[in-house]
Amino acid sequence: MEEILARLAAGDEMAWEPLMAYWRGRLERYANDYVHNWENAEEIVQDTFVRLWRHAGSVQDSQHLRHWLFRVVGQLCNDRVRTMRRKQGETQTVSLETAAPLPTPQSIEDEVIIREELAEVRRLLTPKEAACLIPIAEGVHFEEVAKRLGIPIGTVKSRVNWARQRLQVRTVPPREKRRKTA
Repeated sequence: MEEILARLAAGDEMAWEPLMAYWRGRLERYANDYVHNWENAEEIVQDTFVRLWRHAGSVQDSQHLRHWLFRVVGQLCNDRVRTMRRKQGETQTVSLETAAPLPTPQSIEDEVIIREELAEVRRLLTPKEAACLIPIAEGVHFEEVAKRLGIPIGTVKSRVNWARQRLQVRTVPPREKRRKTA
């Protein structure tokens, strides 16, 4: 990812394709969870990528990029929700379904735990298995993963199955042998 960021900072337009392929779906799901509208979510992500283009030199590494992208999407979502509220009228209240929850210390801690667990999963699996299993775990459909990776859907399903089996073998403690009682 650092190589892509360096190319992006140098103005290489070809660096956009892998960057957008990797981040677009994640960011759109995040934005949609916030604004509850796919069209708005897509616009917000497009605006985020435009801002990234303008500020490409300020993003140093992949961890900083992740933080930067999600922060910008969150800010744009807040702006969009405020605009939607103004259009609905100042006196009309927004339902709890459309209001985005504020991050809590527990949700931030959960995010850190999830990141650590994903790092462990990546360590245990082959790159091909991880490329298939991790998007599936994030809610991406088999068809979309196959399309993104340019492989048949059967291959994705097979790799996910093998990855799950390997993870289960490595993470589930063996059952204790039961003693037969006479």
